[in-house]
Amino acid sequence: MRDDIKETRELVNMNLYKGEQPTVINTGISVFTVCMNRNENLYESLKTWVACPSIDEIIILDWSSNNKIQYDFFPKKVKIFRVEGQKRWHLSKAFNLSARLTSNDKICKLDSDYKISKDFFIKHRLKEGTFFAGNESAARNENERYLNGCLYINREDFFKVNGYNENINSYGYDDTDLYDRLELSGLSKLAIDLNEIRHIAHKDSVRLNTKSIMKESCEESIKESKIISQENPWSTDSKMSAFYHHGKRLIQRPTLITSIPPHNLKMHKECIDSWVLCGFDVLSLNEQDEIKRLEDKFPNVQFIASKNSNRKHFGKPLVYIDEMIDVLRNVNTELVGICNSDIYINSPMSLQFRMQRLTKDSLVVLQRVDVDSKGNKKLYKDGFDFFLLQKKNLDLIPKSKIINEEPGLCMGMPWWDYLIPLSFLQMDKKIIRIVTDRGRFLDKNIIFHRDHEANWNPLSYMYFNRKFLELMEKVKMNIHAQGPAIIQEILKNLSVQEI
Repeated sequence: MRDDIKETRELVNMNLYKGEQPTVINTGISVFTVCMNRNENLYESLKTWVACPSIDEIIILDWSSNNKIQYDFFPKKVKIFRVEGQKRWHLSKAFNLSARLTSNDKICKLDSDYKISKDFFIKHRLKEGTFFAGNESAARNENERYLNGCLYINREDFFKVNGYNENINSYGYDDTDLYDRLELSGLSKLAIDLNEIRHIAHKDSVRLNTKSIMKESCEESIKESKIISQENPWSTDSKMSAFYHHGKRLIQRPTLITSIPPHNLKMHKECIDSWVLCGFDVLSLNEQDEIKRLEDKFPNVQFIASKNSNRKHFGKPLVYIDEMIDVLRNVNTELVGICNSDIYINSPMSLQFRMQRLTKDSLVVLQRVDVDSKGNKKLYKDGFDFFLLQKKNLDLIPKSKIINEEPGLCMGMPWWDYLIPLSFLQMDKKIIRIVTDRGRFLDKNIIFHRDHEANWNPLSYMYFNRKFLELMEKVKMNIHAQGPAIIQEILKNLSVQEI
């Protein structure tokens, strides 16, 4: 195995989903770039980067290109990473991830169509308190305007402002947004010497098609991006997109949402830690008072303050499923899920990667195995505790709150877990229950639950049963069962798949 591939694997092992830095930052210069399908430009530019003696490391992030970037003929300082499963281009996410993979104290962001001179870094001496960046207004011709994205900066300064604004998901303005925040942090912006860098000319149609922008021109998209950045400012509290490594590949971590209660913390922490180890990014929706009690004990969880409380109805702050779904609509990942907080996922990360591939047009569900105090196991057949789906398919799920004065379906109470699969069945979508191909019988299941007394009573059960049936009637859900028999309606329409 080549030494640089070993180094690459070691580097990917850091917690990229937290935005953490490598434990050792070397003295030197790292160039970082990203590419999606325009490999011919990258190969042409790369020759000039390799020829530059000042560069110690070149990070290339392949953003799910149709044709993988070939690297056998590249020198050791070139390191290739590949992100799998991305259907559309997202510049800010890609460059933030690429920057996190660098391991030197000075970093230079170059687009894959930028060629540089051998003396580029000799002509740009980086001093403390400064950064070099492109300047569109200094362009001497139309082609030089596209050099605005070039950035040379101290690595520490880049991450102090948290990199690029990942809320910008269309073409343009990402660089201006970053430069403004860098200057506001106290840094001085210096202009790139346009005699030492060149942009490979190509048509805007190539740029727009690659970046999946449904606009007539780059200018319109830049205006749209500016509005997005103003309405969704990026700060040091913003969270970069989460990724994990699977072999030599990088996978964006799916987001699981739950609501962690402020009791039995040891058990809940064991459960949540199992999700993180399985490759999920975890959100918890809670009342603000609960968050103050929980956030220090769950460092791997992002807590979100609930805007609605059910305390007045049930004496405890249950969260609405509707609100959880609304939170998931605004996350930066395309794969999302909902899970009860007392569920332990007994699965390696590779299994989660295989589950992802089944969600294209389907809902993935898991049924738990209850484990009592003596270790006896029993499959829970009356519902579901885990759902995984594409974010776009959240629109299939109707709002459960149909009367303003009365609560909708809530996590921690019965019936909410029937709403999601029935919504998929109504739209003729597949439901797949996953088991593993290891073990026998109950050991094939992936999620486990320590048996405990139910947190709801018969009155709560009947109340939410009524609410559920009212909702089914309102949205004209075509189901052929009532009450507890609804679960049988769901089970007979799902398939079980070993992975």
